[in-house]
Amino acid sequence: MIRSFIARRNTAQLLKCKVDELSMRSVYLPEFNIIYLINPKVASSTIIYSLLLLDKEQYGRDLEDFYGIDARRRISSERDPVGFYRHLRERRAYVFSLVRHPFTRALSCYRDKIYGPQRSRFRAYLNLDLERKVSFVEFLSAVAKQQPAEMNRHWRPQGWLLPEETGAFIKRFEDLPSAFHEIATEAGISELSIHDFRPHATHSNEAYPPDDGLVRQIYAEDFRRFGYEP
Repeated sequence: MIRSFIARRNTAQLLKCKVDELSMRSVYLPEFNIIYLINPKVASSTIIYSLLLLDKEQYGRDLEDFYGIDARRRISSERDPVGFYRHLRERRAYVFSLVRHPFTRALSCYRDKIYGPQRSRFRAYLNLDLERKVSFVEFLSAVAKQQPAEMNRHWRPQGWLLPEETGAFIKRFEDLPSAFHEIATEAGISELSIHDFRPHATHSNEAYPPDDGLVRQIYAEDFRRFGYEP
């Protein structure tokens, strides 16, 4: 129990996130020697679903609802915190994640979390009005008032969610099919293929509303580190 707690604490420090978020922020499949660090609003549902299909017999019960806390604990670091941290620290597993252009990621978050089924919870998190129309600029203005550590992971800067210390291979959402092929090749898992699953798709690559320069301000480090053009 003590070793498990220390492993969770050390891993949380490495990933710069709270211990109780780990079960929502990783997919750990030691039998395939692979770790996926979840980056919300970056095809995470599709990626999790595709990974679980590697062993449908074992993970079949989680395929229908891998958003639940119990399911996430069965497929994340929580299944074996000591093993997870050892794999991560000693580079024993193929660790990967995907990033997305800050503009479309922020817009996807706005459309899904501020106007989606759970909008009351997320609006309250940002002290936004629960009834009236909230503009994209108002959403970003509220986000800009928070420090990264205070932000919900859905709009937290990607560089903060994916610190370089993890040694993760970073691919781009915009190149998803070819990126996933690269992941399968680099991980040495020939049976890994992408299976489209998008319950929260918002089609945010379409017309983009004004943002008053706030995306550049909030996500300046993401633009720099991941090489996206403002």
